[in-house]
Amino acid sequence: MSDGAESSAKKKQKVEDKKVLLRDVPATKFLDMIHLFDGPKVVITVEGQNFSLPKALLCYHSPFFERAFNGGFKEATEQKMSMTSCSLETFKLLIQWLYTSHVELGDMGSKEDEGVTISTEPGEVSNEHPSSRQITILLSFIKLADEIQLLGSVDEIVEMMKKKIIDTRSCLTTQHIRMAADLPKGHGVRTLFAQACVKDYAPYFFSSRWHRGGLWFRAELNELDGFAADLMRELDVVMEIHGIGYSGRSANHTFTDPLTKQTVPLKSFK
Repeated sequence: MSDGAESSAKKKQKVEDKKVLLRDVPATKFLDMIHLFDGPKVVITVEGQNFSLPKALLCYHSPFFERAFNGGFKEATEQKMSMTSCSLETFKLLIQWLYTSHVELGDMGSKEDEGVTISTEPGEVSNEHPSSRQITILLSFIKLADEIQLLGSVDEIVEMMKKKIIDTRSCLTTQHIRMAADLPKGHGVRTLFAQACVKDYAPYFFSSRWHRGGLWFRAELNELDGFAADLMRELDVVMEIHGIGYSGRSANHTFTDPLTKQTVPLKSFK
């Protein structure tokens, strides 16, 4: 790379590093961002529905759209693209994020939202508990955000999912665990799901194999190395905090549920 090109790349990186969510832009500087809502628009098609959106707004929030509409691809020439990797519901959340730096599900995924098809992939319908379906929607959005390198942290969305799981523990499903397995190591969603499984896994782990009951995520534990590692990591944290040894299977211990922070008597699960 030439000195000029390297200097240009560094300047561009500095600009990228300075990007902030629109909700975090001070009022004194927000007028400088108005141009993101004006100017040329591009058309994005999702499940047969066309969305006309400001190109500048899309490119500001995502290197994926920057490369697509300003790079050497046909999308740059046609100024339109079709997205097949996400559902209509997920894309609607993306639009909400672009304009508000926030997502609000409202009735999406609830029983009242009868006109909406909840899917992890186009064509796959889920008829689970409303909270479970909403976790599916949020998880699909997080996976899309990771795919397109969406500007901003998804921590608040992970927190939304956490509250739903605490309220209705059974709303977390094996489908969710498998979806999250594609996310990077250390991702907040993977950590959340592992923490949510510790309460069920701890009594299973400390029981002899002759007295072990069923484990609802047994297949995922055997087939998903990332999930197994995440779960053991969270279990190790619990064991270290409470001084529980690997050989102390019959010891009368309590442990702190990493999800709710409540004290749980280990013996009561035997």
